Order: sequence, then C-alpha cells, then structure tokens
Amino acid sequence: MISTEKLADFLYTRYSADEFPALLEQINVWRQQLPLADIKVLDATPVFYNTGLKYLSLLSAGAKLTVCAHPELPSAPEAVEFFRSCGITVISEVPAEDFDCVCDCAGMLRQATTKYGVVELTGSGAHAYNNWHQPVFLADGGKVKILETGLGTGNGLLRALYQLGFSDISGKNVLIFGGGKVGSGVALSLNGAGAVCTIVDKLDRIRCKSSAVNRIPLEDTEKIREAIRNASGIVTATGIKDAVSAYTVEILTSDALLMNIGVEDEYGKGIPADRVLNNKMPLNFILDEPTLLRYIDPTMALSNYGIIELLNKRCSNGINLPPEALENSLLSAVSRGAAAQDLKKLEEFYYE
Repeated sequence: MISTEKLADFLYTRYSADEFPALLEQINVWRQQLPLADIKVLDATPVFYNTGLKYLSLLSAGAKLTVCAHPELPSAPEAVEFFRSCGITVISEVPAEDFDCVCDCAGMLRQATTKYGVVELTGSGAHAYNNWHQPVFLADGGKVKILETGLGTGNGLLRALYQLGFSDISGKNVLIFGGGKVGSGVALSLNGAGAVCTIVDKLDRIRCKSSAVNRIPLEDTEKIREAIRNASGIVTATGIKDAVSAYTVEILTSDALLMNIGVEDEYGKGIPADRVLNNKMPLNFILDEPTLLRYIDPTMALSNYGIIELLNKRCSNGINLPPEALENSLLSAVSRGAAAQDLKKLEEFYYE
C-alpha cells in the first residue's frame, strides 16, 4: 500500500512551498476533486527526489501509479529506493499490462499499451510519436517547457561545472552545437557567467535572442572547424545521435572540455566516452537535482494535466500542443513562487 503521508512529509520537508507553486496548487485541488480516481498511469519521468511531487499530485488525484525508471534515462538510485519504500511500484522495463494513460519521456514507452493516449515530456520524444495512432499530448511546447529546458537545464550545466571545480569560466570560448531551447539556454547561462558563447545551428532554428551570443550557420563547415580549434569548451545540445561525428578529428585534437547535455550520444563512437565529462551522459545529471525544482515544477504539472486532456478526449490522434490558457495558468502560479524572477528571462527566447 502506498503511503502518501510518508511521501508528502519527506517532500514538504525537503522543499519549500515556493519551489513548486504549480504542483502544490494541483495537489490541493486534485485531493478534493479526485479527477484520476482508479486511472492506471505509467510514468517514465526521470526519477529524482523532486519527481516525487509529480507522483504525489497523481496519487492525490486518485491515480493508480506505476513508475518506470527506464535504464536509458538518468535516475537517482537512492530516490528510486525511497519511492519504493513509500509503496510506489517502480519498474525498469516496459510492462506487458494495459494502462489508461502513459506519461512518457524521450519515447521510451512506445511499446506500452494505453487506452486513452500518451503524454510526452520531450521534444526528442515527439519524433517517436509522429503520426501516432492515438492522441499524444506534448508537454514540450511554449513557455512552460522553456522555463525548464532552457533556463533550468542551462542552470544545471553551470552548477555541474562548478561542482566539478570549473569555477571560473569568465572569458572562456564555449562552442555549443544546437540552438534549440536547451542549447540557447546553455548559451544564456554560460554567457551570464562570463563565457563567450557561440551557437552552431541553422540560423532559423536558433531560439536565443541575445546579441551577446555568437552564431555560426550549420552549413559553414570551415568556420565550425576553426571554432572547434579555438574552443575552451564544447557542448552538444542537438538531441541528435552522432550529431558532431563529422568533426571527430578536430574534436579529438582539440584541448576543449567536452560536454553533452542531451540523452543521445551526440559525439559518436569515434570519440571515447571518457573524453567527455560524465561519459557522454547529460552533464547536469551528476547533480542531486539536475534541474532545480523551481524550473521543472510547471512542466511536471503540465504533464499531469495532459492526462486530463486525454481522458476528456480533447486531443486528436498524433501530436497535440498544450492549450495556451493552460500554460498561462501554470505561469501565473510560477509568478507567485521562487522562479518569479526568472520569467522575464523567457523574453530572451524566440517561440515556435
């Protein structure tokens, strides 16, 4: 039997209420309304302690929760064991049983059987569900996700560098492959710490507005090679496997510190894992909290709300973006919490 009291006591002691205003509001409302009573939910959100607040909301709503700590996704073993001690079922493989809804991450649960559809957490996972035969609510859209994957991931990479002893990056040249939400967020975060950042991507795909961040078109291979030679650090943030393998020779002969911030091996087999910090795994996942709760709070709440959208059949087959009114409601909650001061930073991003 699941002990929501043990779970809540631990989480409410570990985190202050202003770190999770969106989930706290969801928990309080859903505890009264029970909108997910007896709904079987399979959740593959990367398992860390702060993910427990997502679980607490689902359980407060009456859901029958199973957590999948998928081996291809980062997780904290101590968090997994704690959630098990609370009575939550945590598995590591896609189960054969049927579920009402699946909350997926990076398309890892595509083989799961679901009655109403899927909530997908990431943009990389969206590719796995193109033209899907069931409704897919994509939480990776709009400002809510930028707060997490832009500001939150960029902040996480910077904290990871500090934890590893790279405390002074002022004036360092950092080359970032990928100009989406993640790459742009990394550039803004490192630039704010004094680094000189350059993004490589198709220019119309770069989401960063800041004039302080340099840009190199993806097609300009000679300029990219020159930038690699001059880089103090290289970050891969494309979300694409083997994305920079064309530059293996240049990267191997570079003195640059190599980092990855996505779930794929973007460097390719030609570059040994031990040449890249954290063995090519996302660098922020060396931290106890890869993304601070205040940044990921509204995203986890949005993922949970996606289940409601599916149950109420407000989504068609294939990819569905979050309603603007729902995102605005979550950002309104954020404005009353610890991340309020970060909302203005969202103006540094272009939106799709």
